[in-house]
Amino acid sequence: MIRVSKHSLKFSNKEKIQKLDNFFELYKLTLIDYINQIKVGKLPLKIMLSTKLCPDSIIKHSRYKQLAYKQASEIIRSNLIQIQKRTYNKYKKLYYKCIKNNIHKSFTDKHFKDLNINYLKRININLKNLSITLNENLFNVQEGNSFDEFIKVFLPWFKEGKKRAETINLPLKQHKHSLNFKNNNWLRKSSIQLEVKNNKYYLNIFWEKELVKTNNQLKIGIDQGYNKLISDSNGVHWGKELKEIYIKLTKKKRGSKNYKQLLTYKRNKINEVVNRFIETYKDTDIVCEDLKRVKHASKLYKSTNNKLQYWSYKQVLDKLNSLSELKGFKLIKVEPAYTSQTCSNCGQVIKANRQGELYSCSCGLLIDADTNAAINILNRGVYCPSTQQT
Repeated sequence: MIRVSKHSLKFSNKEKIQKLDNFFELYKLTLIDYINQIKVGKLPLKIMLSTKLCPDSIIKHSRYKQLAYKQASEIIRSNLIQIQKRTYNKYKKLYYKCIKNNIHKSFTDKHFKDLNINYLKRININLKNLSITLNENLFNVQEGNSFDEFIKVFLPWFKEGKKRAETINLPLKQHKHSLNFKNNNWLRKSSIQLEVKNNKYYLNIFWEKELVKTNNQLKIGIDQGYNKLISDSNGVHWGKELKEIYIKLTKKKRGSKNYKQLLTYKRNKINEVVNRFIETYKDTDIVCEDLKRVKHASKLYKSTNNKLQYWSYKQVLDKLNSLSELKGFKLIKVEPAYTSQTCSNCGQVIKANRQGELYSCSCGLLIDADTNAAINILNRGVYCPSTQQT
C-alpha cells in the first residue's frame, strides 16, 4: 500500500518561489502543447515516447520533455475513457428514441463502432491545479540544519553558457504525519510530487509498506447516523458530539474563516472518533453498510438537507478503509436496504416499528434504533455472503 505525506513549501524565499513560478509556467505550456499535438495527430498516443521523438516545445531539457509527454498521454487516455462512456450513453438514448419514432434510418442502421467518432476532439483539459511527479533523476535529498532536509530539484532550463541544469533547494520540515511513516518502518519511495493548488506550492512524499494480513475471528457491525456518528452492535455509540458541529456549520457563512476552521475541526474530530473506535475493537473485522449518495436518496425539507450535507459518512468509510489496509482487519460492506426497519430479534420488517431513536417490535424487543440496525448489519455480514463486498 502507498500513502502520501504533504509538505508546504511556504518556507521557500521569494527567489525560490519565483523559480517555482517559472518552472510550473514552462512545464504547463509544454504540457498543453503536447496535449494539443496528440489531439490533432501530430504526436502519437503512447504510454512513453523516446526523448528524440519529443518535439522541442517550450522546454528543451530532454528528461522534462519525456516527462511532459508521459503526463500529457496519461491525461488524454484517462479523459478518453470518460468521454467514450459518456458518448455511448448519449448514443443509446438517441438510438432508442429514433427507433421508437422510426426516424433517421441512416443512423439506426449503423452499429455504434461504425459511427467513426473522433473522441480526441471532444477532450477539454483543465490544468488549474497542476502536479508534476519527479523521479530520482530529477531531484536528490540533502540533510539540513535549520530545516529537516532540502530537496534539490533540477529545473528544466540550463545555466547560462553551460550544459548543466539550474537547480533549486527547497526547504522541508517533517510533521506528525510524515514522522509516523518514518518511525513505523515505511519505505520512502524514490519519487516526489510538486503541486500547486490555489497559488500555493506543496511537495508530496510517497511512502510504501506491505499490506498487513490477519485472520480475525471476531466481527462487529456498525450503523452510521446523523445523531450518532457510529453505533455498534454491542450497543455503544460513538461521536454524538458531531451533531452539534453539523448544526454550527449550517449557521456559519460559507467560505468565511470560521466556517473553514470548523470544517477542519469536524474532519479532525471524525478521524479521532474512528481511531478511538478501532483501538477499542482490536483484532476485529468490521461490517458496515455500503452507503452511496444517502443525502439525495429521498425528498426532505430544505432545512433537513442543509444539515445532512455536513454528515460525513463517506469520510468515515474512507478512514475505515485506510485503517483496514494499515492494521489488517477486514472491512465488509453489505446492502443497507431495510436494516433500520428490520427487527434484529424476530426478523419482521415493519417501517412503523422505528419511532425516532427507539425500535419497538411486537415480539417484545425494545432497543435503540441504531443499535438494532447495527445488529442487522452484523448479521448480514455473518450470514448473508451474497450481500457482502470485502
